[in-house]
Amino acid sequence: MAENYEDMSLEELQELKAGKEKENLIAELKAQEKAKKEAAEKEYREKVRQELKEELLNSEDADDGKVELNTDVITKKDVKEEHVSLKTLKNLSGDKGMYTYEGFETGDIFNFEDPSDDPADTDCPMGDISDWEPQRNFVNAIWHTMYESANLLKVAVPGLDISKGAGNRVDIRTISRFERGDITTNEESCGCLSCTSTSVSKEYITLQQHGIKAELCEYDIWSVGEKFRQEWLKSLGGVWAEFFDYMVFNALDDGGAAGYTETVSYAAAGLSGSCCTDSFLLDLYNAVDLVVTDMKANYYKPNYMIMHPHVAAAFRRMQDVKPIFADVIQIGKDGSLKSILGIPVIEFNEANDPTSATVSGTDWVHIIDSRRAVGAAFGKRPTMESERNIDCNSTTYAMWCYFNTKVLDDNAIGTVEEA
Repeated sequence: MAENYEDMSLEELQELKAGKEKENLIAELKAQEKAKKEAAEKEYREKVRQELKEELLNSEDADDGKVELNTDVITKKDVKEEHVSLKTLKNLSGDKGMYTYEGFETGDIFNFEDPSDDPADTDCPMGDISDWEPQRNFVNAIWHTMYESANLLKVAVPGLDISKGAGNRVDIRTISRFERGDITTNEESCGCLSCTSTSVSKEYITLQQHGIKAELCEYDIWSVGEKFRQEWLKSLGGVWAEFFDYMVFNALDDGGAAGYTETVSYAAAGLSGSCCTDSFLLDLYNAVDLVVTDMKANYYKPNYMIMHPHVAAAFRRMQDVKPIFADVIQIGKDGSLKSILGIPVIEFNEANDPTSATVSGTDWVHIIDSRRAVGAAFGKRPTMESERNIDCNSTTYAMWCYFNTKVLDDNAIGTVEEA
């Protein structure tokens, strides 16, 4: 039935036209595909015909005149249908079997070994293909060298930052405590109070400037891509966390004599026997307990312990029958030492390691009252700046920071050290 075009809207006519154009395009593409397939089949049949003709001409029967060279009898029916490149793939894989992505041959793994290794394939050596084998495929993952980052800034006295224009020294005002004996007690009428006083002083931290720089060649960035610049600068910034941790620990470890100290003799014992044969575990626990007790007895409130993982490992050596203090040792789900006597433990890789050296006086455990032990003052947190070097085709990246640490109150620090 003929279409009544005059009764159709413009949109309907345009839709009808688009549909016909689509049908014509599909038909054209199918015709091209068919022509291409027929041409490939014709080329392959002609190639086989010529090979067969050559083989017959070179045979002994051909020399005797016994062969009739009628190659026209080869038809599509006589030729096994296969992709035009299939024979080439077979030559590459040799007689060891081959695998195509469709899996219609043997199902064996496609073997790209050099067929020249096989005496049967010496007529078709493919040569060394190692230059075509992918060896340097970069994935998205980039491994940065691991930094130590225990966030020891959290154990420092907070609120010591100073702003621009306020000098380079942080002063902390201190005042001594009044004693209860300063309170006057009497029963006399109009009895007078005895005058008492206390002392005031100050602690201070003087800022230092710290910096790091790196120069990146723009040609390298052009060659590798912006990922190179991004990851380089990420690594440059990552070192600061380790630096701050080191500064805080260094102040605790070297900044002065601890107010409370106990000694032990380190021994790297493992799990063996009963708990009572692990003398280092017992000595270490007793020493920690005594330091904590002494600090609390003098009005300090220890709230952090810092030790190397090799020291913390001793507290994981709880055996049956468990020692009486086992319940006050908490191990986290990740296997790290979580707390002792309710005091959080920080396992710090840069703390003193007893497996490296056991020198008398070396601190194995630091126990602190973080309200007073060590101060960490910032005048300027790490800031990155860059400058283009047009004569060297490079960019210099620099980071500056104004920062320092200092022990503020020796008695807010307790240690367990090597005897």
